Amino acid sequence: MLNFFTRYFFPKEIVIKKGSLQRLKFLDISKPIIIYSTSSEKNGNIEKIKSFFPKNTLLKINSGEPKLSFIQSYVDISKNDAIIAIGGGSVIDSAKLLMARCLSEDNISSLKPFTLKDGNSTKPFFVAIPTTVGSGAESDGVAVYENENKKTPLISDLLVPDLAILDSSLVADLPENILITTALDAYSHGFESYFSRMTNEFSKILSTAACGDIYFSLDSDGSSHDIEKLLYSSYLAGLAQSVTSVGLIHAISHTISPICKISHGHINSLLIIPVMKFYKDKDLDIDSFLKKQGIDGLNHLEEKIGSLLKSNNIVMVDKNSLTINDDLIQDIKNDICFKTSPVLPNSEEIIKILESIIE
Repeated sequence: MLNFFTRYFFPKEIVIKKGSLQRLKFLDISKPIIIYSTSSEKNGNIEKIKSFFPKNTLLKINSGEPKLSFIQSYVDISKNDAIIAIGGGSVIDSAKLLMARCLSEDNISSLKPFTLKDGNSTKPFFVAIPTTVGSGAESDGVAVYENENKKTPLISDLLVPDLAILDSSLVADLPENILITTALDAYSHGFESYFSRMTNEFSKILSTAACGDIYFSLDSDGSSHDIEKLLYSSYLAGLAQSVTSVGLIHAISHTISPICKISHGHINSLLIIPVMKFYKDKDLDIDSFLKKQGIDGLNHLEEKIGSLLKSNNIVMVDKNSLTINDDLIQDIKNDICFKTSPVLPNSEEIIKILESIIE
């Protein structure tokens, strides 16, 4: 019967404001595994977290999307009482996949999106600390891994963090191009959630609030971004998409990102306007969605996104890095997110969208 209900799974605790990383000092854990990437190590945050927990295990991961081969080779965490993931979406997703490996006797690649079961009475406490403003991974139970140049989602409420720490000081020094692409990635989550086939009135409120704040928190000339609002908006957009899924932008991005070797957020940033135009041509009420955010039409959004991409050298996809053929189109159609797109484009329409982001 529960499958008939639309259900949201929030982290048990969300801590906000600058300096909230200190919340870790008061947790009743003693032997965490700390999962991180190079950026968190360089800025001193790992040393700070280590000082809170002398009996720690460290796991430094490569940047980019989590790869199945890496996940399978990661350390056994059965003796750790907590997982602390600090980083962008790939770091937090890696932590979720490690959790999935802990909770299941099956190979991760054999797990279907919604089949993970909690058979482990010693499930580790899970802390997610984002250091970008885009993935929303700290808000949901979705993890995406890459295997043989394809991305596959694993979805379970068991992967929702127990504690999310939204500390704006951790994203204050993001390089400008990463801040822009991750923020626009979050905008794509809100937009696609709003129009998803699984959308609902609650998720629409979250999506509208998140997208509006992202739009007005991004300053076109880069001089005064509202970092704190961008961080919170990313969380809200992630929560919205966690229950509705996303759509065509993500189906395309999941497929071509591993091929082009371009980040997920970068490709999503390029796709927002072409996909919005496609939907508008199919009579979806894009203007109403934008009006609810206080945006005066698609032209204004296109102008602002175009300015942000250009000023930060966020380039189009190189034509030599992507071959558009029947296999590629079919892979896009087979992506799980394609199924929740409000309009299912035909092959010619997908090709037109792809060509709009290639030069």
